[in-house]
Amino acid sequence: MPPEPANPIETILNFAIWLALPVGLVAGVVVIVIVVMRSQRKRALPPSPYQQPYQQYPPQGQPPYQQHPPQDQAQNQPPHQP
Repeated sequence: MPPEPANPIETILNFAIWLALPVGLVAGVVVIVIVVMRSQRKRALPPSPYQQPYQQYPPQGQPPYQQHPPQDQAQNQPPHQP
């Protein structure tokens, strides 16, 4: 008695399962590698000033910043040479 012919739906499902296992495994490894690389890169970067909490200027409880009076322009000139 000859063997029963294979059911085509069963054959396709079997093939899909065996194909999905390695593809899913590779995709999982790729996702893990990407997550690890991104966390390492963020750890290596210096902190960004834009991530700091907003600070009021001048800080509360301190007097406003004092502007320095303009200095005499003669003090900033190089000595005159004849």
